[in-house]
Formats: sequence, structure tokens, C-alpha cells
Amino acid sequence: MNIFSMFNTGKQGLFASQYEMNVVEQNLANAGTEGYSRQKVSKEATVPYPGIDITRVYRSVDAVLEKRINQVTQDYNYYDKLESSLSQIESYLNELTDGGITQRLDEFWNAWQELADEAATPSDDSTAPSPVRTNLIQVAENLATTISDRYKGIFETGKTLQRDIGISLAEINKLLSDIAKYNEAISKTDRPEKEASELKDKRQKALNDLAELLDITYMEQPDKTVTVYGPSGSLLVAENSYWTLARHVSSSGYVSIYWMTGKEPLRIQPTKGKLAAQLRVNNIEIPKYLKYLDEIARTIINSVNSIHRMGFSVN
Repeated sequence: MNIFSMFNTGKQGLFASQYEMNVVEQNLANAGTEGYSRQKVSKEATVPYPGIDITRVYRSVDAVLEKRINQVTQDYNYYDKLESSLSQIESYLNELTDGGITQRLDEFWNAWQELADEAATPSDDSTAPSPVRTNLIQVAENLATTISDRYKGIFETGKTLQRDIGISLAEINKLLSDIAKYNEAISKTDRPEKEASELKDKRQKALNDLAELLDITYMEQPDKTVTVYGPSGSLLVAENSYWTLARHVSSSGYVSIYWMTGKEPLRIQPTKGKLAAQLRVNNIEIPKYLKYLDEIARTIINSVNSIHRMGFSVN
């Protein structure tokens, strides 16, 4: 080896080390950056002459683990949103505090018993206002108001959920647009020797954010773009194209989700993620509890009226 070859080998080593230090500096600077993936440098000896070359800079990620995290995220956000929404409904049906339906029913039956006791020992002055009768009217109004307030509270929870579903859909469609844009940029800039690492990190974060809202699967293609599928196998992103989701709210408040394919909207049913939980509570749980309250009120009305018709006046 001559002196010039030695100098060249040393220069290559210095340049390689400097490049590697730049990558390390980038990793340290972004250690707390959400969604950032650590980058690595791949090196190999030059042939046939002695020296070293940087062959590749790439993201140090486990693709299988990334997909698994994505799937778990969908499950977690479904049950998290389901729990918070049902807890809100539970707060209106809490019978462990004063003023619940159970307490109002006890007061209602006790007031009727007091009236029955008074009828057994009638007053000498039948024209005077009866405190027992006045109390019964007030207690009945309290019961009706309590049931009505519970109904209104749960009904308004549904109205809020319908608005939140619209917000979730807007977020989903924005993320689908972002993923398609990242696909296009990555396909143009990604090279074997230098990955479009930052763009891939941003795309992966968008995929993870999308998984919080919706059940999805995705596959990376040979051109480094990702194809994203949603509920019922709906194609959401392919290369730089994407298809949005929309909703329809019926007169009863039932919300349906549609995949806007460009031909005709197709109804789909999300099963995971925040959106699926919102739909379940709005479409199933809230109508169920409203029906329960309706049945309680209807049963009390029919039962009391039926017995009352068989009664007789004070005279």
C-alpha cells in the first residue's frame, strides 16, 4: 500500500465516522419526538481497495411489532371510549345517591299509603284542603320530574355522541388524506441507500392515530407506499389516492357509516377503535336505556290509573 492509498483509507474512515456521528446527533435530538424512529447506519469494507463505505441509512424498527401495536391500539381505544361513554350514562342512573328513581318511588308509594289511611278515618270537614292529598300530588310530580330528567340527560348524551361521531369522521378523513400524501412523497424520495425515514415516521404516526379511531389493516407495497383497508375490507388508501367515510343520522338518532367509493356509498360497520364504541353507545346502549325509562313510566301510569279507576270519591 502506497502513501496515497493510506491517506485515502484514513479519509474514508473519517468521513464515515463523521456521517455516523451526524446520524447519532439526529437520534439524540429527536429522542423525545413523538413518532420518531431511531436511525442506523450500515457500513461495509470497500473492494478491492482497503477502506470503508456507508451503504445504507435506515429506520431501526420492527415492522411486525409496529403492526401488532397498531392492532392493540384499536382494541384499547374501543374499550376506553366504551367505558367513558357508559360511565356518563351510569351517572344518570345512579341509585346510590339521594334523589334517585328508587327513592322517588318509595316516596310515591308511601304517599298513597298515607292517603289510604286518611280515607279510612275521614275528616269531619270534607271541604278542607287535605295535606295528604297535596303531598301526594307533589310527590307524584317529583317522581315524574326525576324520570324525565334522567331521560333527557341520556337523550342529550346521544346528541353529543352524534356530534362527536362527525368529529371522528373528519379526523379519519384528514388522516387518510395525509397518508396518501406521505405515500406519494415517499415513493419519490425513498432510495435503497437512504430511506425517507422522517416521512415514514410521519406516515406511521398517522396510521397509529387512525387506528385509535377505526379498525384498519395495512400492507407496504414494493414501491414503499402502504395500502390501507378499513371495516368490511373497504379500500381506504392506495398509493396517492384515498376514499373517505361519511355518516347518515336518522330521525331517531341512529347513525350509519358509509364508505364513499366514488361509484355509490356502501354501508360499513366499524368494529374497533373510538368510532365503533361511539356507534355502539349511540345506536344500541342509549336506545336501550331510554326504553327502560319509558317502560318504568308506562308501567307506573297504567298500574296507578287501573287501580284508581276502581276507587270512589270522598263523598
